Amino acid sequence: MSRLRTLAAVWARRAGALWRAASGTARRRSHVMARERRLGRVGLVGLVAIVACACARSAPTEPDVITMAVFASPNSFDPRIATDEVSQKVALLVYDNLLTFDERLRVVPGLAERWEQPDARTYLVYLRRGVRFHDGHELTAADVVHTFGSLIDPAFVSARKGAYRLLDKVEEIDRYTVRFLLKEPFGSFPVNLVMPVVPAHAADSLRTHPVGTGPYRFVHYAVDDRIELVRFDHYFGGRPRNAGVTLKVVPDDIMRGLELRKGSVDLVINDIAPDIVAQLEDDDGLQVV
Repeated sequence: MSRLRTLAAVWARRAGALWRAASGTARRRSHVMARERRLGRVGLVGLVAIVACACARSAPTEPDVITMAVFASPNSFDPRIATDEVSQKVALLVYDNLLTFDERLRVVPGLAERWEQPDARTYLVYLRRGVRFHDGHELTAADVVHTFGSLIDPAFVSARKGAYRLLDKVEEIDRYTVRFLLKEPFGSFPVNLVMPVVPAHAADSLRTHPVGTGPYRFVHYAVDDRIELVRFDHYFGGRPRNAGVTLKVVPDDIMRGLELRKGSVDLVINDIAPDIVAQLEDDDGLQVV
């Protein structure tokens, strides 16, 4: 298969949503939503969004690694803290959400195989068994309690905490069952469980070295240069079909377009000005979606 080269404009309707789509044309074998064919579970960035544009070229250099240009370095690799776009792009590749969104933005199982609401203030979440973090340990209720418990801990600083102001307690019922107790009834609470789960033993090291359950695991970050991820062969959703993903930091808008045109990057999402997109549309080797 020829190497994916895609320019995409994506606006994420909600942080943590997963980008689902099909693969591209037979002639170019590329397209912004290449989740099932080229990238395994995620279409490189893992966002459910309104896709405005994508460009693709097929001149291979490293056919098993997808390179995406981003406009800045991530602020943090801890998904409980980071709110910037680049950090979220990394998080959606490295982590999985407890619950997630489907193509219609309905809340559906993620790391949780199901959930139930026995009363107006209680939610019981039942975890998938056998899910592994990149460090090898199995996902358990302790990891979920740690993740969401930190978001209601007064000592923990995060811009996301406002979403959990009605959450009173998070409790481990058994190894694979978690109980969420609310301060008052809140019918849309499951939306707030669309949140990446971090390891229970994780501390400040997550800011610089993420450890998740996602389809790609972190291997290297060169500040203001690149973030390197490789596929996680033991991913519960199925082994990714490409070897890895590299996010290359290219701060200049024009340079991102030029690097895409010359083939040194495969994908740009959101970070191309409309006038540059218009110029790239005239390139027969690029596809705009």
